[in-house]
Amino acid sequence: MDTIRELIIAQFITRAAAIKKSGGYLSDCGLSVFRADVSIPEESVPYLVVIPQVELPELMSGKQFNVMPVDVVAVHYFGAKAVELGHATESLSASVWGEKLLGDLIKCFSGRDWDRRRIVASPASPVTYLSRYDDSIQYAGGGVPSYPEDGSVTVGALATFNVSYYTLIGDPFSQEEV
Repeated sequence: MDTIRELIIAQFITRAAAIKKSGGYLSDCGLSVFRADVSIPEESVPYLVVIPQVELPELMSGKQFNVMPVDVVAVHYFGAKAVELGHATESLSASVWGEKLLGDLIKCFSGRDWDRRRIVASPASPVTYLSRYDDSIQYAGGGVPSYPEDGSVTVGALATFNVSYYTLIGDPFSQEEV
């Protein structure tokens, strides 16, 4: 059994894989998705890293209201290297690629097309859904934290999303009384 927090993190990781040019995005960063990993091999570029942060809880009306920041980092080749490897048709600067990556992150994790409802496992037809685990996901900020040094061929963008969700007080595995 997983905590509600873990289930939300797993949804973020699964959703990250949607970032592909064939899916209407500007990059293919969703081809490789990592969780809170800082030592990623260069052959994994382009990639995404989902990094859950420390949450802030508040007790409200018999439930615990949590806000969990989740950082998502996208790394991609830019310039001639992006063209050489087939990730771009023209040589674009690190700044331009950084903005494309940030746009992909915002679209992916806060866009309205992400249906986070849970399918009820039942032989009944039609398919029915349970509520999603999170109450809301809000884009809290992002950008290119640092631009590459001379000779570098990759650039990264960071976006932070605040995920609000409820659990029962003292029970991080449940959202409703059984």
